[in-house]
Amino acid sequence: MKHFSFTPFPSFETERFRLRKLEAEDEQRLFRLRSDKKVNEFIDRDDYKNIEDAHDFIKKINSGIETNENLLWGIADKESDQLIGTICLWNIDESISKAEVGFELMTEEQGKGIMNEILPEVLNFGFDKMKLKKIEGFAKEGNVRSINLMKKHNFKRDTELEQAIAENEKDFKHHIYSLCNEQ
Repeated sequence: MKHFSFTPFPSFETERFRLRKLEAEDEQRLFRLRSDKKVNEFIDRDDYKNIEDAHDFIKKINSGIETNENLLWGIADKESDQLIGTICLWNIDESISKAEVGFELMTEEQGKGIMNEILPEVLNFGFDKMKLKKIEGFAKEGNVRSINLMKKHNFKRDTELEQAIAENEKDFKHHIYSLCNEQ
């Protein structure tokens, strides 16, 4: 039985952004985000081919939120409410109280400090509200921005876990960073 409950959906705001549930109106922008080759360069997924891919993703994510299996926020500009990216806590393992953080931004929004503003709020939610003990982040080799973001927010590289995964997955080319709850 899950002890996490994402109902009502935990929306919140930072100085410049709203973190909210994905909506059907986000399909076009989500399609643009997830079909962008530059965005997908460091993410292990196929580029979206059509708007139905975005529609299906929103449906899948919102279903996972309803069953408390994952939590994904759309990152929206506070003034326009336009979707500019996503951030999530997923691969949640209640038995050891950990989750994985993942994030993506429209190419034109990268390098503006957006994730530095948003990531602490998501980490606080994971540690304070969900009572997680550990949050991990996976960054593909060469993804310097993601690696630097995690380091800036006190994530530490977990080379032991990297080696353990690499033993079973020969093509594993990621750096794994983790942050533990000090409380």
